[in-house]
This record gives sequence, C-alpha cells and structure tokens, in this order.
Amino acid sequence: HCHTKYNIKLEQACHEEYDVIVDTTYIEECQDIVTQHCQETSQQIHHSSAVVGHDSQVVSHGHGGYGYGKRAADAEAQPGYSTGPQCHAKKDRQCHKKPVQNSRKIPRQVCVPYEVKVPYEVCGHSHVHVEQYANGYGYGH
Repeated sequence: HCHTKYNIKLEQACHEEYDVIVDTTYIEECQDIVTQHCQETSQQIHHSSAVVGHDSQVVSHGHGGYGYGKRAADAEAQPGYSTGPQCHAKKDRQCHKKPVQNSRKIPRQVCVPYEVKVPYEVCGHSHVHVEQYANGYGYGH
C-alpha cells in the first residue's frame, strides 16, 4: 500500500535588470558683446584780413609824385587740428547654462524565490525516495 507525499524545496530564479542612471553636466556658455562709442573733435582756424581804411598823404615836396598807402585784402587758411576718433569700449558678458545629459545602464541581479514540490512514494513503513520535478517552477514579480 503506497501513497505519494511531497517535499517542498525552495529554489531561486535570477535575472538581470538594469537601472538607468542619467548624469547631467551643466556647461556655461558665454558671449562678450563689445559696444564701442567713438567721438571726434576737430577745429580749423581761418585767418583773414581786409582793407579797413585808406588814406593818401604828401610824402615829399619835390618833383616826385604822390605816394599812396594801400592795404590789400588777403586771406589765408592755416591748418587746424583734429583729435582723431576717441573711442571707449563697453563689454557686456551674457552667459547661460546648458545641460548636457549622459545616460548609462547599471546591471543588477534580481532573484525571485519559488517553491518546487518534490514527490516521493511512501509504501508501508519504508520510504522510497524518488525525485521528480512535477511542477516545474514559476517566476514571481
């Protein structure tokens, strides 16, 4: 007279899972905006002269004629000066942060325990041990 009994055996099913790690690096990008303000000063000098009066007089009592004093109008320009452009620059820096992302996978092992029923026959008072994996195994999540 025999009947079947079961031993419960614990096994583990393992598999690899991946964690995704995202590294973010911030890069500061800047630009310099240079504004140049210039100003120039120049000056010119003009000289002029003109007749402002006229007179005649007897220079000598003799056989000679009369002498006349006379001033003619005349104008001349002299070179002036120029400072040339005088400039000053104003620098304005504009910056902004730009994120740069890099992702990487890190593997890790995940193990899930499961039960295996191992049947064996019991006949009379003696034990006959027959291992047989009837149920297989299942994964739990």
